[in-house]
Amino acid sequence: MILSPFEYHAPTTIDEALRLLSDYGDDSRILAGGQSLIPLLKLNLVEVGHIVDIKHIPELSSIGLEADPEGREMLRVGALTRHSDLERSEIVRKAVPLLAETAAGIGHQMVRNRGTIGGSLAHSDPSADLCTASIALDAAINTVSAGGKKRTVKAGEFFEGPLSNCLSADELIESVTFPSTGPGSGHSIKKFTLGTGDFPIVVVCALATVRDGRLAAIAISIGGVGGTPLRLKDAEQALLSAASPETPDIGTITGKAASSLVIEDDPRVSAPYKRKLAATLLRRSVAEAIGKAGGIS
Repeated sequence: MILSPFEYHAPTTIDEALRLLSDYGDDSRILAGGQSLIPLLKLNLVEVGHIVDIKHIPELSSIGLEADPEGREMLRVGALTRHSDLERSEIVRKAVPLLAETAAGIGHQMVRNRGTIGGSLAHSDPSADLCTASIALDAAINTVSAGGKKRTVKAGEFFEGPLSNCLSADELIESVTFPSTGPGSGHSIKKFTLGTGDFPIVVVCALATVRDGRLAAIAISIGGVGGTPLRLKDAEQALLSAASPETPDIGTITGKAASSLVIEDDPRVSAPYKRKLAATLLRRSVAEAIGKAGGIS
């Protein structure tokens, strides 16, 4: 396909990028790794007059640890950090292993070498691995807009619909912060694709903490079953308040969660098939996360 004409801009500072976004508004799009935007442009699904390429802004590429106001360790990842960097970083592997494992399973190696965490979140595909993982990990998305105005949005409030989020036209993602995973924690990501490197039909993430042989905390998210990735708080609460806390009935609880999902047919699979996938992946992911956390005795 022949791309529609556009003007290309390559700012070298955040302020310069924000001025361009402010000047051109809805007629501009940010180019990060290009793994989402370029295919849309090639298919003429998106037409814009101005492309703002932010890959020459060095302060958007970083990985580091910091403390939040309450003294908890947090992982901060710059928006231009590539999937392959997340996959290979020892800091990420130790602080938030679910994030490293999620990045390692995205697409093909070429996609991971170019795709960025900020680009993936901003694209907001409801079945994207990183979007789903960010909700289970209680990630905070830090943005900046024209005039230097900054804000922080929890991942659970960031996504608004398919390929839609709360970013304004003159706003970009600066970084993403994740609470570090503490001792006694385990994680899991399970997904089903039609082919290697494809977007998942359904993807599930789970993060569990076990203390003294009992489940102390759990977070479960699922992508591909609605307009946005979802946090399954009812299932989390059911697992935590199970009649037998030493051995919660994972299959029954996750099966009930899957049956309560509002799922529509999509061009790839039917809604009943997707519901069965959701039930299976939920059961397996929760069980694996609890097992990695040390298991329940």
